[in-house]
Amino acid sequence: MEVLFISWDGADGGYLSGLYFPLFHALGARGIKVSTVQFTWADAARVQSLNASAQRHGLKYDAINVGAGQGGFSALKNLPRGAALIRKKIKAHGFEVTMPRSLIPGAMTLIARASMVGPPALVFDADGMMHDERADFGGLSRESPVYRSLRAVERAVARSSQTVIVRSSAAAQLLVERTGIAARRLHVAYNGRSPTTYDVGDEASRQAARAAMQVPGSAPLIIYVGSLGPKYGVAAMAGALRHLLAVPEAPHLRVFSRPGPHLTELLAPLAPFSAQVRCDYVDEHRLAQLMPAADLGLALITPSLSTRGVFPVKVAEYALCGVPAISSRSIGDVDVLAAQAPLALHTLEHGEGDFGALTKWFREASIARREQSRVDARRLALEHFGLETMCDRFERALREAVAFNR
Repeated sequence: MEVLFISWDGADGGYLSGLYFPLFHALGARGIKVSTVQFTWADAARVQSLNASAQRHGLKYDAINVGAGQGGFSALKNLPRGAALIRKKIKAHGFEVTMPRSLIPGAMTLIARASMVGPPALVFDADGMMHDERADFGGLSRESPVYRSLRAVERAVARSSQTVIVRSSAAAQLLVERTGIAARRLHVAYNGRSPTTYDVGDEASRQAARAAMQVPGSAPLIIYVGSLGPKYGVAAMAGALRHLLAVPEAPHLRVFSRPGPHLTELLAPLAPFSAQVRCDYVDEHRLAQLMPAADLGLALITPSLSTRGVFPVKVAEYALCGVPAISSRSIGDVDVLAAQAPLALHTLEHGEGDFGALTKWFREASIARREQSRVDARRLALEHFGLETMCDRFERALREAVAFNR
């Protein structure tokens, strides 16, 4: 099976090298060959890095520069160009499936299909709910023509697709309500990571990692890994950390995030605990070596309509490393998963009233019953967040789409 994956994004694109390229490599071993075309405004160095990553995974990758910025005009002027390129690639390579990720690639694909006889199957990777994220965190009004147009694109792409892939059961339910498509066409696939790259390690490797982070061997260790911003619950995280760092066991905190105003906002309320706190920024490979040494990982996201449709990939990485995690209530399916493994995952209501329960859970899961929480976290991860599990769900969606399209 030949699949064309289409994305639209900018300067980072780390999700391609970190998430999709390993997934596509795994699908290749199952007879599903995925080629990627990325419409992007990333610079030449970033494109070169992504191309090198694709080559390491044995994948075809084309970057199409769309000019500066990701605004509505940039997207609009590139729709006909993108559609023409997609149509050209389909005719040249005979793809059986097109798989656009999110709305702009979805619109391009619909335009391309409109002039084709017997177009390939369409699988909509509805990852992220981009239009709702812009409304929740980017200032876009839900009454605006832009938002309404994006909702219309979502509806049209979902209805035209043979199957749709989402990152949570909540997103699946929302899409059924919004678009009227049959629930059987929806496939939930959590973001997966390699369980060999993200592993629990052993006592020696964990102690070496703690030494590298300058954490005393007996002190509980809390980590945060990733970006910071309005979406990531900085105020709630600071509030939680004030309580966690104050417990009698005097935990240490290591924050792995780029410097900036949001990092300053997080650290300012933690000034009384400055001796316990350090910040750094290291690459993904090094993070995978350091994470197993932690006793708690933070993965808070501000609850909103758009975050019902996401799965916090850091929860997957922490859990694969045997690290219990805190996430926010009502984010994707984290509440359901926390009920399955209460020592491995705790959900936090964003407000002062929940911090007493949080510190009680932390002292049990991350300190008193640490070895059991390590086992439970890894077990939860292998069941739901492993790369092979994600691969299983994508494969099912792709093969069903081809069967429905015949």
